[in-house]
Amino acid sequence: MHLFGADLEHAKRDGADLTGANLTFANLTGAIVGVPTLTGVVWSHTICPDGTFSDSDGGTCVGHGN
Repeated sequence: MHLFGADLEHAKRDGADLTGANLTFANLTGAIVGVPTLTGVVWSHTICPDGTFSDSDGGTCVGHGN
């Protein structure tokens, strides 16, 4: 799944299966992601749901959701 540069701001994705998703440059600000499956996700220059940046959060948005 390639979501490169996707704008998912305020999207509701409860329990989404994001296995292997490429979220490079994606904007997830305010998105409700619930408890998604995150195996193999690429977080590069991604804005996390809480507004922080994946590059500043150890290269991930895990633990920085809503």
